[in-house]
Amino acid sequence: MIRKIERSMFSIKTGITLFLSICLLTACGFHLRGQVKVDSDISKLMLTGGDESFRRELIQAFNLSGIMVDDGAPYQLNIVRVEEDQGQRMKLSAGRYENLLTIRGVYQLETRDGLPLFAPMKLSVERYVSEVSGQGNSAMSQTSMALDEMRGELISSTVRQVSNISNKQLQEEELIARKSREQQLKRSESASESGQS
Repeated sequence: MIRKIERSMFSIKTGITLFLSICLLTACGFHLRGQVKVDSDISKLMLTGGDESFRRELIQAFNLSGIMVDDGAPYQLNIVRVEEDQGQRMKLSAGRYENLLTIRGVYQLETRDGLPLFAPMKLSVERYVSEVSGQGNSAMSQTSMALDEMRGELISSTVRQVSNISNKQLQEEELIARKSREQQLKRSESASESGQS
């Protein structure tokens, strides 16, 4: 009898330990979202645009990855647009629906003086969220949690994308962009001169 009690106590302790470990790992997972340590040629970056909340999270992710966000950096990442879309609701069965959530981010890497480098960077994260009709608050909470996680994924992808750009690529792209701008200025000057004559 005593052995049975000891065994059941042991299995309860094991179950509780396992449950607490899972909770701890899950909590750490949520806390560390968007935090990616990277090996990058870019050590400093300026950040412009975007809403304050998203920019703050992105700054934190860049700093934790080893890319310091600094107003004196030679290059800047302009957050052109971040959009959340909760469209395309599909019915699965009676009272059950699936909602497609999408977060899109558009960024432009630029020189310090605002000269665009490369094509705009476009990233997106998609996820389906199930909901049951009549459970409004629960569905809203689930959607809000999913969007929060997706925002973290978008931020992680952004950090990885920027960190993959080498110094050589940056220098070559800046040289091409500056030559292109000089040619445009010359063309506009010659056009205005011919217009005056």
